[in-house]
Amino acid sequence: MVTRVNANPVSSANGTDGAASPTSPVNASPTNGTGAAVPPNKDHGLSKAAVLGPAIGIPLFFVFVCLALYIHSRQRINKIVRQICRHRIEEPRSDEAPIMLDIGVPQIRTRDVPYPQHPDDFEIAIVCALKLERNAVVALMEVNFNDQDITFEKAIGDRNTYTTGMLGGKPVVLTGLRDMGNVNSAIAASDLDKSFTKIKFCFVVGVARGAPCTPDGTQIWLGDIVISTALVQYDFGRQYPDRFVRKGQIESTFKRPQPEVANHVEHLKGNDAMVRLTRKMNESLDRLASRTPRYARPSCDSDRLFKPNYRHKHRDTYNCEECHACTEWDDSVCEEAYKMDCYELGCDDGETLRRRGSLARRPENRLETEARLPSIHFDRVASGNAVMKSGIHRDRLIAQEKVIAFEMEGAGVWDQLPTIIVKSVCDYSDSHKNKAWQDFAAATAASCTKAIIEEWNPAGRRTA
Repeated sequence: MVTRVNANPVSSANGTDGAASPTSPVNASPTNGTGAAVPPNKDHGLSKAAVLGPAIGIPLFFVFVCLALYIHSRQRINKIVRQICRHRIEEPRSDEAPIMLDIGVPQIRTRDVPYPQHPDDFEIAIVCALKLERNAVVALMEVNFNDQDITFEKAIGDRNTYTTGMLGGKPVVLTGLRDMGNVNSAIAASDLDKSFTKIKFCFVVGVARGAPCTPDGTQIWLGDIVISTALVQYDFGRQYPDRFVRKGQIESTFKRPQPEVANHVEHLKGNDAMVRLTRKMNESLDRLASRTPRYARPSCDSDRLFKPNYRHKHRDTYNCEECHACTEWDDSVCEEAYKMDCYELGCDDGETLRRRGSLARRPENRLETEARLPSIHFDRVASGNAVMKSGIHRDRLIAQEKVIAFEMEGAGVWDQLPTIIVKSVCDYSDSHKNKAWQDFAAATAASCTKAIIEEWNPAGRRTA
């Protein structure tokens, strides 16, 4: 007996052989055991990718759209800010307050000061010899163009490295020296003049060694500011077998300050200008010290003026024969002593000079001493390639030339650019080593320079 096999594996209940009927499983909805129809499966015949794709893709699409909108809006905001900074802000109406930019330092009016587009747009230069001096100036800049990748092309042969920015609301170019001395400053000033040809003021800013007092007897303290009215090169002259004779006439070594420089310095001496200058300088100094503790004013205990003939040497004579043999002001001492400070050597406070207005010896006035603000002094400044570290020679030169400070860079810049020397006193030009005041003096000089720049109103620009 031959069994017949149905070619269609699906047979219908009504006995049809493989023929698709309206009630066949191919066309009919599935039924349950009772014959009732089962609802069709929505995912019937679809892959997992087809199901999950829209569920993942649609949210990702919205994420990408939101991200694109955010980037676009930030670009638009940055573009608007750059346009505001690079172009003149319109003069406000009389009933409006002037526009001020919040830059994290004392607010500066910028409506009349557009950002420079070319090296010829810079009218103010700053020269610093030491890194700590440059750091103080950069810390006070309202805007640092180098941080914003804004650079300016240098002239061929210019070997300087520049930091450009806004200081006191005006564009400034800052350069440092590879080392101290008037030769290095002269090279830097010459190269600076090649690239920035419209400089009207060049500030030589930093620390200096001061005189104990001005020619009229006003006391000079550590941290005080000295501003040059004239310059004397104290190591320029003739060396005879028995003595060195400096050229006596200032006109034979340096020309007089240029008219605009001299006029601005005279303006700063006025009572109203001095009040503004001192106030702005102290405000900048306070802000700088609050951000960077090393710029805070040192203790008054380290502000000590020793007698001119009291030498900086080892007091333990048993350990140093050379210092033991030093009994006169011009005897030699060992090199090691020059590298140590007064506290390490044990210099005697009893050999300090009692000064008019001195509060250091009166403990009850200690707080008053600590709060003393730097003063500003205008007079002649001595410049040379040798560091003045002799109280005897200091007093002799002060008596001859009526100078109030000694520095080492101004002479190299003076005849090449319109120069103002702004230095802060860090020691008293004697042999007693004292580095405790250098950071504070650098910050004070930078703060005073910023205030001087704010006080200057360039020709062709409206005053505030």
